[in-house]
Amino acid sequence: MASKHVIVCGGIKSVGVDTLGAVVLRLNLWGKGATANVSLHIEDIHAKLLRDVPEAFEDFAEIATYVYCADQAIGRGGKDVDTFGSHWRRDLEFHIPVRCLEFWRSKEVLAALCDTVTFLTDDFYSFAFYPAQDPPRFQQYLTMPIADGPKGDPEQVMMFSGGLDSLAGAIQEAVVEKKRVLLVNHRSTDKLNRKHAELLLKLEQKAGIFMPGHLRVRVNKDSGLTKDYHQRSRSLLYAALGGTVARLVGLKSLRFYENGVVGLNLPVCAQVVGSRATRTAHPRVLAGFQRILSLVAGERFEVSNPFQWSTRGEAIRKILDAGCGELVGPSMSCAHTWEISNEKTHCGMCSQCIDRRFGMIVANGEQYDPIGHYKGDVFTQSLPNDMDKMMVATFLERANSVKGITNEVQFISRFPEVLDSLPYLDGDASSALARVLDLYKRHAGEVNKGVDTMMGRHSRAIRERTLPGDCLLRIVYESASVTSVPADGAESGAGRQPAGAGERDAKIDAIHADLQQLMDITGPLPEAVAKVGAGVETVQQHVRGVPILQAELTEARVAPEAMALEIQNRIADILTPQQQEIWRAVRNAGGSQKDALPLLRKSGVVKSAPTLSRRVGEINAKLIKNGLRPCDASSPPSRYSKSGGYENDDGKTSPEELSPIERDWADDPNDRDTTIQEYLTASPENKVLFQQIKPGIEEESQKYLKRHPMKSG
Repeated sequence: MASKHVIVCGGIKSVGVDTLGAVVLRLNLWGKGATANVSLHIEDIHAKLLRDVPEAFEDFAEIATYVYCADQAIGRGGKDVDTFGSHWRRDLEFHIPVRCLEFWRSKEVLAALCDTVTFLTDDFYSFAFYPAQDPPRFQQYLTMPIADGPKGDPEQVMMFSGGLDSLAGAIQEAVVEKKRVLLVNHRSTDKLNRKHAELLLKLEQKAGIFMPGHLRVRVNKDSGLTKDYHQRSRSLLYAALGGTVARLVGLKSLRFYENGVVGLNLPVCAQVVGSRATRTAHPRVLAGFQRILSLVAGERFEVSNPFQWSTRGEAIRKILDAGCGELVGPSMSCAHTWEISNEKTHCGMCSQCIDRRFGMIVANGEQYDPIGHYKGDVFTQSLPNDMDKMMVATFLERANSVKGITNEVQFISRFPEVLDSLPYLDGDASSALARVLDLYKRHAGEVNKGVDTMMGRHSRAIRERTLPGDCLLRIVYESASVTSVPADGAESGAGRQPAGAGERDAKIDAIHADLQQLMDITGPLPEAVAKVGAGVETVQQHVRGVPILQAELTEARVAPEAMALEIQNRIADILTPQQQEIWRAVRNAGGSQKDALPLLRKSGVVKSAPTLSRRVGEINAKLIKNGLRPCDASSPPSRYSKSGGYENDDGKTSPEELSPIERDWADDPNDRDTTIQEYLTASPENKVLFQQIKPGIEEESQKYLKRHPMKSG
């Protein structure tokens, strides 16, 4: 079970809540009698750009800094699917002093902040705000202003990471469109300062009199605070600081440049879900940033991603078409900054490095991105660990599966997560979905073209097996074949099998088996949803909807694993980690709170029957609101029978289907009466759901009312 974390900020002495059993973390940018363990600095600010910053912006910058630091200071639990709900997601409760107390305590602002950060990181967030005592002015975070700077006032503020997408955006703004742009850059390490300086110098040379302004933002914390190197909340920090800088220079907009495939970031496989699929520039996240900044500013503030409909290869093409190919070399895309150096600026094996390599190949820009800048070559060298191998294999499999999709319904069934983005894209859902499908098809084409290109270059080495058996090209070539042997020393003509080859062969076979299992697991759900043959709303109802989700998770193992995973994600989305623990205990006890209480007492979740009853009531309210059964419903597990899956006379295989075993619920008189009572008091929408999962319940209800006429009221 994941522990609750209480983050007390700014030297607050008492938070007014019971922290018993919670892990308390104290973070201080400032505060009376408090030792600062977090610092925020905005460097390279130009004197002529400074304006007064409204207090709400000052608060937002500090809130985002605390969230970012806590994100890295609090580790996560297990990373496997089985512990996804109760260990991976964290329960974070922030207590922060602010200048504009009533503003941050308002329901609208709290909802905007919590909804956005919760979706961004896939953790559980709550905030409590307190009156700030003698807070510093924002100038505390600014270094000594620089006297000179770019000619003219900035026309646009954009976030600049130094990666290919943000570089393409800066080139588009300053070099192609001749705009005066202000680049806001956050770097978590000083290791690559020289590369950043080189990149900015080359950009200034290309832009001439339209050379961009540049502000570097640094957030530091005590070394002992870093427990997790993932930075899922970093874009909140970007939005807060970028929005504040925009306000400093009198602007009301902020731009993120991220290619659409990374922005939407649909998982490459069913296991890559939740927090493991980052949402830095997801349309819903950017819409949340716009909502928060508009509230903070007191007027419309625009947050946009001009590359929403571009692939990585298309973004790189913009750099090359502008005559700025030499800027590619000093740009940096690698996620594993702790592995790299000024000479080897990319590890070569993380997802960002792999995507960069594919983009450079299809954009014909490899001459600007030497392989010598990479620690490893994913195409021709052995992959270092099994997770890297699986991610590469599923990355390629996604491209193949998208290539075979012919319509939007199939696309949704394969990637139901796309539904989260449609309300936040331009146009109606149908047209937005069509554009997303087209985007992913173009990206799939780039991936397949990249593979074909590299297969052609190394065809002889592949055929002669002189490449390692677990490099990307051999995985592609032999994914459905027998063992591939890593051929160390084979290029020198040695025909012998290298030492340790047997162990590596077994690992490679396991990778291929895992890939096949992934395909088997995820197969039934797309077929089932594809039958719907209707619009987005109908498909959404079936994918997110109720019939199969009525079965408890522990009993759903008779169903395809993809459906069990969907149930687990559904429950994890609705309930906090502690509520999930109670839900499982009560369900495992057949709905009996009395039988579940000893186990929950032992684990320290609840201490008394009244507390459990109250917590179950809170859980049931959430479940019923989302169309799920109460956790203490006294009903036997739903059971399912399978049909289909055999070959017909015409040679076609009928799809395998699951059906609830009819009337099973009505065999037990106690369960039957309880279920009927729930049905009679349910809303019209929920009655429809009852009828789907409890066949014959309408008929049984009429019989019940005849026996108990007073119950109808």
